[in-house]
Amino acid sequence: MINRYSILIVVLFILLVSAVSCGRQQLNGQYVTFDQLFSSPEKYNGKYITLEGFYFGGFEVCVLSEILDYSGYAEGHLVPKGGLVWIEGGIPQGVHDGLYQQQMMGPTERYGKVRVWGKIRTSWRV
Repeated sequence: MINRYSILIVVLFILLVSAVSCGRQQLNGQYVTFDQLFSSPEKYNGKYITLEGFYFGGFEVCVLSEILDYSGYAEGHLVPKGGLVWIEGGIPQGVHDGLYQQQMMGPTERYGKVRVWGKIRTSWRV
């Protein structure tokens, strides 16, 4: 059995992103937690879902993660950890511009807590 921290590629086609601090508006699509998504990804494949987590965008990375944690490489530098969902197509510019930024380990990285709605596509890689 492959555990939830094996490499599961879950692509979320972003159709709508909202900053969590903007309130709890109801988005279309079933609300899913990271635990639910990673315990049975096939159940959500091809379906629209709403997922809340931490957006992290930087050099060659655009993901939604369960948590952000310190990298240990530079003081205060955060990186995505836990379950990771790859976001295809990026996020709306207005949301992107409103996120926190850090530039400690190279190019500018953006991060913040968001709620996304989109279509899931899953596949396994070893």
